[in-house]
Amino acid sequence: MADTIKIWNWHTGQCISTLAGHADGVISVHFDSHLLASGSIDKCVRIFNFDTKKVSYLKGHSDWVNCTRLDINSRTVFSASDDTTIKLWDLDTEKAIRTYEGHVGHVQQVLPMPLEYEPDDEILNPPKGSANDNADTYSVTSSREDTGTMVSFFPPPERCSSPPSADQEIRAMYGPAFVADPSRPLPPRYFLTSGLDSTIRLWDSATGKSLKTMFGHLEGVWSLAGDTIRLTSAGNDGMVKVWEPRSGKCENTFTGHKKSVMCVGLSDSLLVSGGEEGEIRVCSFKDVDTRWSDAGSPK
Repeated sequence: MADTIKIWNWHTGQCISTLAGHADGVISVHFDSHLLASGSIDKCVRIFNFDTKKVSYLKGHSDWVNCTRLDINSRTVFSASDDTTIKLWDLDTEKAIRTYEGHVGHVQQVLPMPLEYEPDDEILNPPKGSANDNADTYSVTSSREDTGTMVSFFPPPERCSSPPSADQEIRAMYGPAFVADPSRPLPPRYFLTSGLDSTIRLWDSATGKSLKTMFGHLEGVWSLAGDTIRLTSAGNDGMVKVWEPRSGKCENTFTGHKKSVMCVGLSDSLLVSGGEEGEIRVCSFKDVDTRWSDAGSPK
């Protein structure tokens, strides 16, 4: 597996640039504006800044980094790893803001949700004593890049003698850099992850809580794509599922791939999936029966 990244002119097919630096194969890349984030078998996240030509090294994962997702506005990046954790990094300090733990299998994908996304009230305010009721404490992780160990706790707002404002409290959860600069946009509040433990999880990036676990796939979930309208997932079980993102309920399941479904893409009206058997399948949400059509198959 190659340890370089190549940038191509897609109009001409010409290779414009080759980025080196990883010590082993590159698994994922995410490009936004002037930054590119890559994840590798070498357990590192690398950030390439095309304006300054600086290359940053984010070290803290103990296994392969399968996915990276930049958020330019907040100057942060998410990473998902085979070490079963997800990390949120501060690109200014190049240190981990928080480590999210909950998956029991390799984490394959991380998908930040749009700013307008808001989970159902039942997810945000679960009944007392339910599995998602973790409202007793708000945790803050250290900014150490190696472990992200939880080091201190804020009591719930009602127990504070002089409770901070909601914005101040949330900024404190992300760390001193966001408190010191009130004008700095916050990272995406909610994000989704998928893992080889056959689950999809919804997270609150500020509190570190896993708000919802979505069950339905019989084997590991390789890929996610989604927005505020629908979420799609592709699994090792050969199935593609469509979920309602606010409630986390599965609305439809598509079968037909003969082997694992490795990737899935989504537009306003189309769902596209790629299978290990070499087939590409397309579903139009405009069709009443939402049948698959074969876009390509091995000859």
